[in-house]
Amino acid sequence: MKRKVCMIVAVLAIIITAFNVGFSVKDEFFYKLDNLPEGKLLRSEVNQNILFSQGLWLQVFEVEATSEHPAAIRVALKNDNTGKTRTIYWQIGTRESLINWPEDQPNTVIINGVPIDYTKDFYDCRDYTDFIYKPKTNNNGNL
Repeated sequence: MKRKVCMIVAVLAIIITAFNVGFSVKDEFFYKLDNLPEGKLLRSEVNQNILFSQGLWLQVFEVEATSEHPAAIRVALKNDNTGKTRTIYWQIGTRESLINWPEDQPNTVIINGVPIDYTKDFYDCRDYTDFIYKPKTNNNGNL
């Protein structure tokens, strides 16, 4: 009886340890924009045409620097029709945000020089080795 209890405890300890290691590895390599700090709302950005036709507008947040991370900017896309919010831009090491809505590029917003198709895409600075956006180029060096 004592031996069975010890075996069960040992097996449970191994299973719990394996789950903890698995989730730690998952969090380290597969990060999501959902786990970002909220930040302080700086302003809302609206393109009247997009707001009235699609019900979409942006909220710009500043995340203060701490001992664990530098200051950052987070931009969330808010949908008035569904009430859902989705982070579309995350950049550490800055407190500035310049937003443009190019009329010749449908469904695109440019945030700090980063073009984003707000219907499906997002920008996360952690996807770049030095945390800075670099446009994709073809073999000739052209965009």
